[in-house]
Amino acid sequence: MPNALTFLAAVWLLLAAVSFDHTAAERWNELVTGTVIAVVALTRAISPRSIPWLDWVTVALGGWLVATPLLLAYDTPGEAVNVVVVGLVVIALALVSTAISWRARSKPRFDAYPGDTSRMG
Repeated sequence: MPNALTFLAAVWLLLAAVSFDHTAAERWNELVTGTVIAVVALTRAISPRSIPWLDWVTVALGGWLVATPLLLAYDTPGEAVNVVVVGLVVIALALVSTAISWRARSKPRFDAYPGDTSRMG
């Protein structure tokens, strides 16, 4: 579920990139970052037990979004607030996804055959 919500946040960022009156650098930053977040979120949603480190990539991308209004000097406060809020939401959802993945990976799986340890955890 957190990855599906992260995907929706990425879609919101992509829509905001083409809706707001951004400079070229701001628009490209949001388009590229939103696309990468969407792809990572879809990958994690499709296969939540594999590639758990992608959540940390998502946390880093969310951190980048939080920092970009300062680095790119956004002109409009509303645009800056939008990017920061999306970045914070992405970070929070990625951390929730990490916690869920960690709990799921640490629990033993009881569907393995007796004596078969290859399918455990």
